[in-house]
Amino acid sequence: MLVAAVVFGVFVSGCEEREVRRSRGLLEGLPGVIRGDGREAADQKPGDQEQGFGAERPLVIENADGSVTLRTYQMRDVMVLIARLLSEEKDDLLHEQLVSDAIKLDLELRGRSPRDAVTLLRENREDILKMFGRMPAAEQTPGVIADKQARNMYELRLTGTLAQDMAFTKMWVVFEKGMWKFYWAN
Repeated sequence: MLVAAVVFGVFVSGCEEREVRRSRGLLEGLPGVIRGDGREAADQKPGDQEQGFGAERPLVIENADGSVTLRTYQMRDVMVLIARLLSEEKDDLLHEQLVSDAIKLDLELRGRSPRDAVTLLRENREDILKMFGRMPAAEQTPGVIADKQARNMYELRLTGTLAQDMAFTKMWVVFEKGMWKFYWAN
């Protein structure tokens, strides 16, 4: 009887209760996106909240004066916000807050418009979103290489089968002013 009580006590103390949360996909919420279970996933916009590591951190903050502030906490957030802002046709917000100041300056020095980064994203939207789909967790996606290019600048590159038949396989991001920003893609 004593042995049964000890075994039961060990068994019961070894049980634990866990809460399982479904994390949203990168492009979930964009029109026409179908989830893995076959249902349309347009109930919430990407970028409304970041689901990483159990913490909900807003990527889009609506200020009291009606203006909007974008926040990125990891490289993946840049892709989420680009997808959202392209979908919502908010090119000015994309240019002002998510495109790196470094690329704007670089483009000006080359005699080009600082808005060419947004033009690149807009004109190649489908190919850019396809690239994002192949690296949904950015640098943490298997088959994606993150190479440091300069101080605070990384190149995310699709490799192997992920890069096959892709018009775009690279994206550069820069850590500026306390957040990740888009630099360029090709």
